[in-house]
Amino acid sequence: MESSQDFKPSQELKKLYREVAKCIHPDLATDEAERKRRQQLMAEANQAYEDGNEERLQAILHNWQSSPESVKGEGISFELIRIIRQIAQSRERLKVIQAEIEALEQTELYQLKIQVIKAKESGQDLFTEMAAQLDEEIDAANEKLEKLKLELGL
Repeated sequence: MESSQDFKPSQELKKLYREVAKCIHPDLATDEAERKRRQQLMAEANQAYEDGNEERLQAILHNWQSSPESVKGEGISFELIRIIRQIAQSRERLKVIQAEIEALEQTELYQLKIQVIKAKESGQDLFTEMAAQLDEEIDAANEKLEKLKLELGL
């Protein structure tokens, strides 16, 4: 891995970084909440630049340019654009959340949860049944162990 002293960014990366900084720099904030958000974005941009990650810088710039916060101006038309962008961001976030939910639903833990719910609906206690089954398996394993000990004279 290169040390930061050996880092030699390309002209394209420098140009992209400057463009990102011009858009998101915290000094451009109009209130404290926006300043904090911009500081976080700037930290991400700095890290991407140090890593030579042009893709990440492009993503930061694109996300900023399509954000409601990037719309400057007063009046109903500007407010409408900001609201449309907020809706678009919300829709994108919902897509991500839906994908996360679908991934979680494929886990063994979620499948166990579904089995427990179904068993409960039919009057069964799945955990009690599973514990009883494990007790039987432990007893069978202990019996097998005792037989082996006898065979080996232990």
